[in-house]
Amino acid sequence: MAVARKPNKAAAKQPRRNLPPANPLATARDAVRAGRLPAALAALLVAWKTHPSTSLADAILALSSRLRTSPNLRGKTMAAIAAWNALAAKATPQDIPMLLDTLTDVSSGDAKKRLTWIKRWMPDPRIDAAIVDWIDHVPYRAGSTRPFWTALFPLAATITDTEQLRRLEHCNAQGVAVTMQSWLRTKIAALRATIPSGIVRSEPVEVADILGMLTQAGIGVGKLSRGSKNLEALLEAIHDNPDDDAPRLVYADALLERGDPRGEFISLQLRPELDRDAKKREKELLTVYGKQWLGDLAPVVMAGYEFARGFLSECKVDNRHVDRLRKLAGHPAWATVRTISGSALIALHPVMKGLRRLSFTSYEARNHEELPSSWNDLLVGTERPIEALRYAGVQTDEHWEDALENNDSVRPGVQGRWIYVPQAQEVAALCSCSALPKLRELVVVASPDLIVAPLSGSQLIHRLDTIGFVFDYRGTWTVDRGPALALFASMLRDAPTNHLRFELGPDYHTTFLELTRGGDVGYRTATLTVGPTTNSPWSEILINEAIGVLDSLPATVRELRITTRRDTDLQQVARLRAAAEQMKLDLCDVGY
Repeated sequence: MAVARKPNKAAAKQPRRNLPPANPLATARDAVRAGRLPAALAALLVAWKTHPSTSLADAILALSSRLRTSPNLRGKTMAAIAAWNALAAKATPQDIPMLLDTLTDVSSGDAKKRLTWIKRWMPDPRIDAAIVDWIDHVPYRAGSTRPFWTALFPLAATITDTEQLRRLEHCNAQGVAVTMQSWLRTKIAALRATIPSGIVRSEPVEVADILGMLTQAGIGVGKLSRGSKNLEALLEAIHDNPDDDAPRLVYADALLERGDPRGEFISLQLRPELDRDAKKREKELLTVYGKQWLGDLAPVVMAGYEFARGFLSECKVDNRHVDRLRKLAGHPAWATVRTISGSALIALHPVMKGLRRLSFTSYEARNHEELPSSWNDLLVGTERPIEALRYAGVQTDEHWEDALENNDSVRPGVQGRWIYVPQAQEVAALCSCSALPKLRELVVVASPDLIVAPLSGSQLIHRLDTIGFVFDYRGTWTVDRGPALALFASMLRDAPTNHLRFELGPDYHTTFLELTRGGDVGYRTATLTVGPTTNSPWSEILINEAIGVLDSLPATVRELRITTRRDTDLQQVARLRAAAEQMKLDLCDVGY
């Protein structure tokens, strides 16, 4: 006789566990058909545990891009770290990408703690891609960050996505300091040794049906099908066509779908106009992430860099460490740079497709970067689309000249002197610039007496819009040799360029003069900027120089504007005003 048992109340109160589906791919297909995308993503991740494949990774990444969340997790503040930990503790599959993207925003010690969550969430193709991204782009480069890497590499050994395993073959810790780089490369090599060769996995038929339904639903399987690989392809398209905005827009959309703030930044900079709030947001993003967005270039890009259309556009390169320059010369990220100074190794590489404005110092290229023929390559060798060139350091040869009788330029008791003759081939190349057919602006720095005569008689001057000279008037000229610009008398009178510029004096007390032509009558407008300086004896010296410049102006000038700095001594400003008024020009404005 059967005895009826009382129900176990404690067991009845226990919640039913969500058991994994017996056929996760069929469950995912039904969920996609019903529009239950979170359930579909969860089922696909279950399928990944037993049958990882390329098409399955495609489907998981596509669904992730549609379901992506964008909580405010970025930064090293206590609030940001608490928000990250809170989300990680209750993360759903759609939260994982944002957690991965911000995992290394913190110190390496905090990031190491976060890796314990990664271990719980694996296996997952999105985590596989993130791990390879960290190994490839190296967010922590100091030797003190080794504990993070020691915790990461065992996780990397469990990667199951064959696409990410193939990416590991190209990781080499590029741009990391030598000691840390050697250690990382040893770790990467050991990791590669654990990867089985010739992995081939079958592609389930059900996944093809799911991908087809996702495509019909307008979910970007094609655009974001391979995560990092696809982003790299978009980035490559930008580097291949730096003047084209189309790939930048696509890249920005892809980053926005991943919750990456750089997508917002690129979109902002591609707008034709920005209102006040948008400009503020643009500045905030660049302040917070600018250094990070420099990526591998950060070790050599100096402060003061600029971004345009979402990418590095203008910078000065730190050329003190030539070994760093050699490693980074040819890096594809340089392709978007339009204005650069500081390194011929970087600037003259073929990767610089977007370069339009270059400051080139010939003697540094020869003697420091060991590029003796770089001036020849730049000026007459390899054709480049450079539009503006600032050229310094023409090579000179020393010659001893015996003193002539009654030669006042030779000190008493000295029977001769060294004279400096410019290297003829380099000067001829500079007066030709045949490899720069788009050149419209040329500024020659220092020793104008070596270059002004041959340049004045060259054909180059007839295709330039602007020509300029930079020199220390006080160091190379004396009062008894005439007005400041006496050397340029013929050019002031006959030069066909629309704009003629001069920068006189040391960098910290520079006086600027620009002359603008007025049709066939010669230079009609002069703009003079005096300073900057402080309320000091320099004020008198600068004003004396400025008056000397006024004395050098051609008679054709009819309009004059003079600007002085606020700190220039007011008595000296009054002297300059009086000198300008004596010229009786159509416009004379002395002010700040």
